[in-house]
Amino acid sequence: MISLPKGLDGAARGTNPEEMLASTAAACYLITLGIILEKREIAAERLEVTSTLTMDAQKIKITKLVHEPKVKLTSAPTAEQRSSIANAIERAEQMCPIANAIRGNVEIVVVSNEATIESPR
Repeated sequence: MISLPKGLDGAARGTNPEEMLASTAAACYLITLGIILEKREIAAERLEVTSTLTMDAQKIKITKLVHEPKVKLTSAPTAEQRSSIANAIERAEQMCPIANAIRGNVEIVVVSNEATIESPR
């Protein structure tokens, strides 16, 4: 079921187009990141991303998309691998077809920090 969110005077039943866009952008970002890491022969146990859209309800316009990725590795990374992963995190946003489709109309931000890359315990 699809409906508008309450913030846009919708029924808020099921999902809405904004959630679908966020999900699509997140999936595209993760797939692209996975491909880049695989090509760089960096083994990830799990890739995750939290993606959040910001909307200007007055203009009925999505203004910002924020990706917060997490890369869980199968082994402790070398300094070189850590640098390569950080680069891949940024590059994935630039190569994702969905991001390329909305860029220029929606601000896209990738939040990355020390906690983004998780080594096995």
